Formats: sequence, C-alpha cells, structure tokens
Amino acid sequence: MSEAILKRVRAAIARDELARACALLRLVLAADPGQHMLWVALASLELDRGRLVESQEAIRRAEALAPADPRLAAVIAAHCRAEGDLVMAERTLAEALRQWPDHLPLWQEIGTVHLLRGSIPEARGAFQRVLNRDPSCIEAITGLGVACERSGKLELARSLLEPLIADHWPTLAAWARTVRQMGDSAAAVAPLRAFMKRKSGSAAARSKLAFELGACLDAMGDLAGAARAFHDANAATGAVYDPAAHRAFVDGTIERWNREELRSAPRAHASHRPILVVGMPRSGTTLVERVLSRHPIVTARGERPVLPALAQDFRSRPERAAELGDTYAAILDAERATDKLPDNYLWLAEAAMLAPNAHVVHVVRDAEDTALSCWQQDFGRRLPYTTRMDWLTSRREDHDRLMDHWSNIVPMPICRVDYETLVSRPEATIRALLSFVDLPFHADCLSPHAHEGRADTASYAQVRAPIHDHAVGRGAAYRAHLGA
Repeated sequence: MSEAILKRVRAAIARDELARACALLRLVLAADPGQHMLWVALASLELDRGRLVESQEAIRRAEALAPADPRLAAVIAAHCRAEGDLVMAERTLAEALRQWPDHLPLWQEIGTVHLLRGSIPEARGAFQRVLNRDPSCIEAITGLGVACERSGKLELARSLLEPLIADHWPTLAAWARTVRQMGDSAAAVAPLRAFMKRKSGSAAARSKLAFELGACLDAMGDLAGAARAFHDANAATGAVYDPAAHRAFVDGTIERWNREELRSAPRAHASHRPILVVGMPRSGTTLVERVLSRHPIVTARGERPVLPALAQDFRSRPERAAELGDTYAAILDAERATDKLPDNYLWLAEAAMLAPNAHVVHVVRDAEDTALSCWQQDFGRRLPYTTRMDWLTSRREDHDRLMDHWSNIVPMPICRVDYETLVSRPEATIRALLSFVDLPFHADCLSPHAHEGRADTASYAQVRAPIHDHAVGRGAAYRAHLGA
C-alpha cells in the first residue's frame, strides 16, 4: 500500500501539486513513522509551500531518526534561509560539506545562499560544480542564470533561462526578472499569466510569479494591473503580523530607556567607530551604504543580524557589556565599518552601550513611496508587515516615534539623510554626510554605482545605476489603485 501511495506522491510532485503530495506523505508516515527519508521529503515539500512551522516539525522528526544525513542538512539550511538567517544557513552547509563534499544538493543550496548574500562569484562556482556532474540540473542552470542576472550579464542570463521556462516556475520567475531589466517586460506577461492559471502549484509559487507579473506591468505603465498583481502576491504569502504587539514593544523600549538609564548603564570600551545606517526598508539605506563604501577608509558590512542579537543579550545581562562590545567589534572587523540592517534602529540604546563611538545615519524617505516600495517587494514572511498597507503605516508610525525618542536621549551623534535630497542634490548631501562621520570628501563617493562589492538586498539591481530620482513620487501615482 505504501509503495502505491508513494507512486502517487511522485506523480503529484511532477504536477506541482505540493499540498496533495504532502497529504499523501503524511498517510504513509502515519502508518510507518520510522521512515527518515520521507520526513526529509515532507520537510522539503512543506518548505516549498512556505509552511515553515510544518517544515520545522518534519525536520525535528527526521533528526530524531538520523541526524547525520546530507539531504537533511540541505533542508535544514534551506529552512534557515527561508527564515532569513543566511549566516546559520551558510554555517550549516559548510559543516555538512566537510563531511559530504560530493553531495550535489548541498552545493546547490550553498549556491542559493551565496546568491542571497550577494556573493556572485561563489554562487557561480557552486552552481557550476553541480552542472559539471549533472549538466541537465534545472535548479543549477536557474541558479547560474540568476547569478548572471545579478551581475548585470542579462543577455547570458536570458539565454540560459529562456529554454526552460515552460515547466519550472523558479526559472520562469528569474527569466521574467531578467527580460524586465532588459526593457522587454511585455514578453514576460503572457508566460507568467499562463503559468499562474494552472490549477496546480503552491501558494509560494503563485506569490513569486505574481510579484514578477506586478513588476513587469509596473514597468509597462499598467499601474492598475500591477496593483492587482502585487495585492495577490502579498496575499498569497500567508504572512502574519501583529501591529499591536510591535507597538507594545516600542512603547516598552521608550519607557525603559531615558537619559539617566543610559548614563548609568554599563558600556563597552571598544575603540572602533562603526557607522550604523538605519531606517525603514526601501528608504535608501543601501544607496547610503554604497556611497559610504566608496570611501577608501570605509568597509561595508551590509545587513548582518548581529546587533539585535547582541542587544537582546545585553538587555538580559548588562554586566557583559564589555564582552559583547568586543564581539561586535570583532564581527565588523574594521575601524570604520558600516552596519546597515535597517531594523537596527530598534536597538540604538544598546548600540550606544556596545559601540559608544558609533555614528548613526538615519535615512528617511517619503512615507507613501517607502510603503509602496516595500509592498512591491517579495519580503513576505521575513518582513511580514510589508504585505499590507495598513501594517506598513503602523510600522512607520512606530519607527518615527522611536527615532524621535532616540534623537533626544542617545549619546551617539545621529544624522538624518533625506532620500529625496540625496537624489536631487547628491554632491552637497554626500559632502555633508562624510563630514558628519568625520571623513574627508572623496570623489568616488559620488559614484556609488561603480562599487564592485556585493549588494545582498532587494536593491541589488537599482544600485548598479547612477544616482537618480526616478522613484520619487511613485506612491502618489499608485494612490488611486491601492484599493485593488
């Protein structure tokens, strides 16, 4: 009986009917829960469906049966990646590859992690290693195509991806993104809509494709159609957010920290002078970091989930301030390094204790433009508040309240950079920014698009272009369509 069911599982997967495949696997596992590889398969399928809780439970059952397994390690890393913890994903894969250096799914997964971290040469090498052994692996071909797209080699990316778009939705999504950047969005609309009309397919697939459809329609000037596509894309993520809980957290933070508390709290003695670039997502933080990173004295460290973890540790054990400050300095590993995780603004009191010589650059963009840009990005479960406009409004209000509070009490210097001013008067704004962080003017900072380092955020395509004001006022243009 179980073999007959497994045959139906394979058929369901081939039709991209992942919910049915998961239900059938659970039937087999209910009768025989000791089948390790079926738990691994279930964890992978639930992950593909975007069901992280169910995937984690299947991983737990698999680990209990056989923890040392390369296929399980690949799924665990993919789960970390889905949760946004790329550091843990990479660490898991590095450890697994030391044990199983020839296991191709591990190389495929580490290639994907490298892509998300903006490490394009490393990603290309991982995918090529898979293709050297399995030239027809569609996942590796897709990964290689995305690596080419991320590095601006659009013609090559298109040639790799286009022959494979009919039956593999991740390839279709990557191809659509590529042709849109080539100015050929119209070519992608019909294939995207055709794929999305299929009865099969996971919610995650529908969401990803709807985001790409929205971006193509936006590029074509069909704002009403784009708004409908983005609405469907965000709804399909299944993201859950509690604005009241976040508001309570901000209220508690404001109540906890005042000037007296900051004066009396233990602090580190680290001498490094990091530059914290904070603000709402899609507010221009990546652009500001790229500007700073063009200075020969500055090292860009991107978005690292380090400060929030250290800050929470400090809250529970403030006597460890010196140790935690040293840890933060060691991770940044540069006298003048940027740390641009936007949500670091939530922890500026703790940052002042752990890095007392830091400068804070607060990037602010028009609220309507910021909200629209977030809503049009596939942040999903990683930033669940970006999936609804009312949640974005609530989050922005709390952001503004907290930053007003910090500006009145934290001992670190805070500089506000208005995105609109930066893109309309770049040289004057950049000169003032460099002066604020105690750096001499350097002409290279006027050309952030020439930076050769990685961009591991949703802005990776935009930062390849010179500074421009094309995104200013987009929120107003969509105002009539956001009831879609």
